[in-house]
Amino acid sequence: TSVLAESTALGPAETRAGQGEFTANTPDRTEYTQYSPKAIVGWEQDIQQPADHTLGFRQEPGFAVLNVSPGVRASNFFGTVSCDATCIFANEAGVYFREGSHIDVGRLIAAGGRLAESEFLSGQYIFRDLFGEVVNRGFMRGGDISLLGQRVANFGHIETPDGSFAMLAGTQIELRQHESPIVIQGPVETLSNPASDPSPFAGPPAVENGGTIH
Repeated sequence: TSVLAESTALGPAETRAGQGEFTANTPDRTEYTQYSPKAIVGWEQDIQQPADHTLGFRQEPGFAVLNVSPGVRASNFFGTVSCDATCIFANEAGVYFREGSHIDVGRLIAAGGRLAESEFLSGQYIFRDLFGEVVNRGFMRGGDISLLGQRVANFGHIETPDGSFAMLAGTQIELRQHESPIVIQGPVETLSNPASDPSPFAGPPAVENGGTIH
């Protein structure tokens, strides 16, 4: 464990860039207060949130926090996540919002890949190595919600009453402030032997909706 890392209910974590601190830290609530416009929180373990837990980010308008996971196993959210401004979860092993989870955000980006810390700090949202899945089976509400991965699926309920919702599949995806706000790069060729891949969703990028989107 890093000497700078704080122990939380979701495992040790530290502020790698920017300014912020954990201002609430109990078995059922982890709250991070951000003091600079951009901050990076490095989690020493991939997040495995229990159902009775709340993860909150207190931010000023225009702030953004990048949550970086090691990528050994997928991040799993069973509880509540709240975020005042922009919250990003990046994990190459995938991100799953499980049944019963409740997400209430200003802006959420969940990516089954990585976002370089230097690019995030410079305002470039280029997500690379999108090999993981991102799946929602819970309730999501926000101003803007983007789910990015090799396979992206919604089987829950998603609301973005005054903003936008995007499900994007590819190997590299860039989100930007532009007349064409999304750039997606797909694979040059499909897997040569999908049967050898343990994932039941091996193959080209795919988007699936079996839930509700408002």
